[in-house]
Amino acid sequence: ISGDGEQGLRRRLEQDAVELPLILIGNGCNLLPGDLLGSGTTSGFRPDSLGCLLEITHDGTQLLVLPNGEQRCYLLDGDEVIFHALAQRFGLPRIGFGQAAGRVMQAP
Repeated sequence: ISGDGEQGLRRRLEQDAVELPLILIGNGCNLLPGDLLGSGTTSGFRPDSLGCLLEITHDGTQLLVLPNGEQRCYLLDGDEVIFHALAQRFGLPRIGFGQAAGRVMQAP
């Protein structure tokens, strides 16, 4: 849910991990084993736990300074977005889905 351990986030989700597949299947989605489901943004309550670029830049009104010094409010054509995730709980094996990447393409 959140890397910062904010348990209150679970209560703010529209559906939990059990409900989401049931809703999708009920609406005719052909879910298959191994499909990756996205829950959407699950932001925390602190500035360092915001969940998406739109939130981090306050709807594009505040620039985000990247490690190379570049400043951005929004993604640009050609930008690459890379997601990776791990989940770990004491006493249980760590799980993850590796890396998923995509490039922002110019609109036709």
